[in-house]
Amino acid sequence: AVVSTQSTGTFCQNLTVMLLLLALFALVPATHGCTVSAPTVTITKSGASLAANGEVLVGEEIEITCTFTPTDELPCDNKKLQIGAAAEANYSGPENHTMTDVATLTLICTDGTSPQELVLTNVLCPDPTVDTVTAQLSYDETSKKIKLMCNAAEGCDKAKVNVQGTVEDSTSSNKSVGLDNPEMDKYGATFTSTATIDDLEDAGYEGSCKYGELEAKTATFCPKDPEINLGDGTVTATGMAFTVTCNFNNCEHTKFKEGNVEKSYNSSTGYVVANGVLTETEYTCVNGDDKMTTKKVGCLDGMTVLNNVGGVCKATLTPMICKKLDNGTYVKTCEEDTTNQDSQCRCPKSTPWYHEDEGECKEKCGAQGIFVSIVLVIAAALRFL
Repeated sequence: AVVSTQSTGTFCQNLTVMLLLLALFALVPATHGCTVSAPTVTITKSGASLAANGEVLVGEEIEITCTFTPTDELPCDNKKLQIGAAAEANYSGPENHTMTDVATLTLICTDGTSPQELVLTNVLCPDPTVDTVTAQLSYDETSKKIKLMCNAAEGCDKAKVNVQGTVEDSTSSNKSVGLDNPEMDKYGATFTSTATIDDLEDAGYEGSCKYGELEAKTATFCPKDPEINLGDGTVTATGMAFTVTCNFNNCEHTKFKEGNVEKSYNSSTGYVVANGVLTETEYTCVNGDDKMTTKKVGCLDGMTVLNNVGGVCKATLTPMICKKLDNGTYVKTCEEDTTNQDSQCRCPKSTPWYHEDEGECKEKCGAQGIFVSIVLVIAAALRFL
């Protein structure tokens, strides 16, 4: 048989092309083809798995695990992990990371070609010191809405403040007040009632601020001011008994204070001061946290609070009073205590007697001064003429 020279040449050309293609394929590096899973995160202190929206605190330690699964017999040899804004680093096994003050934290596992990420979106600020937490409840007359302000002296610049707020009215039903999403800052949050409240409950409202695991701090608000009465209105700091009465106008959150000290108040009898007081003393009726009415038991007109010797009675330590009788004569109420130096209402040592009829402190109980004495002598002498 005779073989065509043309056919032989065509075969050789095709073979040459095939060999060239095989050579080119041989120059392309073999791919290792990793399948990369999104990173998994566990909190080291408890070992529990943490989801992307799970809560994690600044300062808490997390463990980050990347999973690389090869798609052929070759190993995944280009494993990398990136934590937040830090540069990629070689990954050889689970990495521990202490949470810093960030709003979110992005974790990226990659084999160089197929990155997978997980973003922690619920980074929380640690609980503040309990003594620095405050709660304030108020009513905005313009918007007709109740506001609850939760605040603390410690906070984070970027991480979310971990605080919850609730408000209830103080009627028998303790109805919950709906609140809008709060306005947040680094130290706390302001919660505002969703609906306007035109007619406030006289019984008042109670708000609660709870930071993380701390005990909740409460705040109270009542719409009306309390009223106060001191006896018959003529009470003075002279040891006389009297009763303080408060009208709290149906508020359920009330306090009563004598000076700066909170006292127990009996709504049936009022606050009875059986032995009176000897120095200026304030009494305050309080509704909620900020509505208060105060009245003061003061000294007699012309008398002041002093701590000098004299001006008080020996037995009772009440101010020394000089009474003028209807016949014009003067009567002492007591003998002077010459040692007591308590700070109280009294006349000065030089003029220790308080003349009730004149509202003045004088040296002696009775008519005073040399002029008066001369007049009395002249008057006595004229009787014999």
